[in-house]
Amino acid sequence: MKRVYVCVLATFLSFCVFVNVVCALSLMNAGATLNVFYMSARASSVKRLVGHILFESGFFLKGDSPDDITGYLNESAKEVGLEPALVTALANMLGRGQYTISYNGAVGIMALQPEVMGDVDPFIAKNNIKTAIYYLAALLEQTSGDLPSALEIYLMPKKLYTGVRYEGTRQLISDVIECYNASACGR
Repeated sequence: MKRVYVCVLATFLSFCVFVNVVCALSLMNAGATLNVFYMSARASSVKRLVGHILFESGFFLKGDSPDDITGYLNESAKEVGLEPALVTALANMLGRGQYTISYNGAVGIMALQPEVMGDVDPFIAKNNIKTAIYYLAALLEQTSGDLPSALEIYLMPKKLYTGVRYEGTRQLISDVIECYNASACGR
């Protein structure tokens, strides 16, 4: 029986190391592995990435072109009645790439949280952008158009959202709003 426990523990630890290594490599940031509170979100995102590689793209991941991404941003923003400058600012401040997984498990161009994705493959740029923009529009409606509050909810995993703004979140919200108001960032 002891051997079974040792085997289960070794498998679990191997899985944890694998998930953290994939997250660190996708962001090219070793610090992305340090926060253990986001382990389940990262595991869910890595599972989706492995599924995407196995069933969609194959081993050599081919991303969409910047022009395609700009088109998806503009098209999806117009569908829900948001300004393209807002979603472009959000994508520029959050997105590190089509196949990235952040330290908290957020995925892709629009840094979607795992619990927001549903059955959508978030590693397909068009799906990631469309889902994120519809989610942001719903949050803006929920917060009566209060952009900082909507962005705060967008940025925090639902299970960890307490209404307390952390310094990093406040700064990111400020950066997105500044970029949006100044139209200083373009994809």
